[in-house]
Amino acid sequence: MRTILLTDAGPDRAPDRSPWRKISIQALSLAVAALLMGAGARGHHSFAAVYLEDQEVTIEGRLVQFLWRNPHTLVHVMVEQDDGSNVRYVVEWGSATQLGATGVTQATLRPGDYVVINGNPGRNVEDNRVRLLNFLRPSDGLTWGLRPDEVFD
Repeated sequence: MRTILLTDAGPDRAPDRSPWRKISIQALSLAVAALLMGAGARGHHSFAAVYLEDQEVTIEGRLVQFLWRNPHTLVHVMVEQDDGSNVRYVVEWGSATQLGATGVTQATLRPGDYVVINGNPGRNVEDNRVRLLNFLRPSDGLTWGLRPDEVFD
């Protein structure tokens, strides 16, 4: 570890008024990195800003796309409306890291899977967004979100 020592001034120099006597470059670098990482975490959106957390909706349809990524996995579902038209919903799920810890993998869901998803609706109804709370794939009974370890935030 490289340390820079700041000493009191000699007779021919002005006294050092800095409160720092010893500065560790590595410690300072780590502190700055920690602050920057913390700032990134605070920059992440609040679910309450995007979704109505006090409401729940259920959608059913065919999975169109499963985007396995961080910070959030996205599930695109084509939902047939009462009038016969189809609407594509974007369902926000946990991160790939969080889901992997619960046994979900990139291969868990496939295009064409029929799914029933329960979640919080988006604040803007026209966006057709849902924050996933739990789901069921009726073809094999696969569920997620019904056990205490199957949550994300």
